[in-house]
Amino acid sequence: MTTHKVNVKIALRHKVSNKAGILEKIVAKGIQLRTGSEYFHAELIVGDRWISADPIKGVYINPLHSVISDKWLIIDLGEIELTNDNYNKVIKFMYDRVGDKYDGLGIFLSQFIKIGVNDKNKWFCSEISSKILQLLLVDEYIEVVPHDIAPADMFRLSKHRIKE
Repeated sequence: MTTHKVNVKIALRHKVSNKAGILEKIVAKGIQLRTGSEYFHAELIVGDRWISADPIKGVYINPLHSVISDKWLIIDLGEIELTNDNYNKVIKFMYDRVGDKYDGLGIFLSQFIKIGVNDKNKWFCSEISSKILQLLLVDEYIEVVPHDIAPADMFRLSKHRIKE
């Protein structure tokens, strides 16, 4: 059986850009206050691809940034080995999601009100990241419900992997 190794990292945002609009600043502060965490946004780095979702672009994949600023906490999950078939399924899932709309109502109903309602065809940042981590068979994420996961939860689930 042929396998494929891919390096995976979680990127958690804890500082809002100076260029951010007032709405982005309010949403970030609201998430931080609701979750009691400094983290308000999550992205996933799979190999040389950054994937996440935001209210403007929906789900997107960007090339790996060469410089990672101090606005991010990077949690390196190391190399994950998958069969080529499983690796290809993960990559296909990621690219099939590109352009899917942002689930603003879902984030409100599952994160702020906590009634677990979401749109299965829309995504928010920590939801898409958690789903991909499930597909990558990362132990801490196997049994989570992706739309119940906030960036703060991703930190809590993965903080033991941070190297001092």
